[in-house]
Parts: sequence; C-alpha cells; structure tokens
Amino acid sequence: MNNTIILQVTGVFFLLNALNHFFFGKKLEAYALSRGHLSPGQSVKLSALLMVAGGLGLLGEPFQKVAGTGLCVFLIIAAFTVHKFWEDRSNAGILIESMRFFRNISLASIILWMLFS
Repeated sequence: MNNTIILQVTGVFFLLNALNHFFFGKKLEAYALSRGHLSPGQSVKLSALLMVAGGLGLLGEPFQKVAGTGLCVFLIIAAFTVHKFWEDRSNAGILIESMRFFRNISLASIILWMLFS
C-alpha cells in the first residue's frame, strides 16, 4: 500500500517534469543541442511523451510495473547520453551534470526498489 502511494507521487513528479518539457521546450532544445543531440527538438518532445506515459502509468496500480520499468530505462539512457559529466571541462559543468546524472540513477533505483520490494 505505501509503495503504491510513493509510486503515485513519483508519477505526479514525472507529469510535472513533462509539462516543463512542453512549456520550456525551446530552452531544453538549446540545452540538448549543447549536449550533442543531433535532433534536440525531437529528443525533448519524445522525452516529454515518455514522462507523460510513465507518469500516468505510475498513477494506476495495474500499470505501475510496466510504466516504472520503462521510466527506469529512460532515466538510465538519459543519464548516460545527456548528463555526461565526465566530458565537461568546467568545474561548474561537472557539478551540475554529475548532479543530474546521479539524480537519474537514484530515481531509477528508487522506482525499481518500490516496484519489486
């Protein structure tokens, strides 16, 4: 029961992040381009759609395992393809990107733990 509530709150978190991607898409496209994505516009829209699908899936108990697993795959891929802190040259860039990288890894770990514990 408690895991379900935590997963539902996590679903709301992803829905709010998806809204951020939709409303601030141009800024995120510029960020994605700076991180080396070849098609940043499509990347931002796709990530927003994945977060909507995953967030909605976490809200309903019958879909939580599928949605949560999908979000974990998305988070891990994003961590290693977008938040490559090891490629940054500035201390500030390393700090910011390493925080984003480990945020994604932590979220994926927590979601998997909640789903399968």
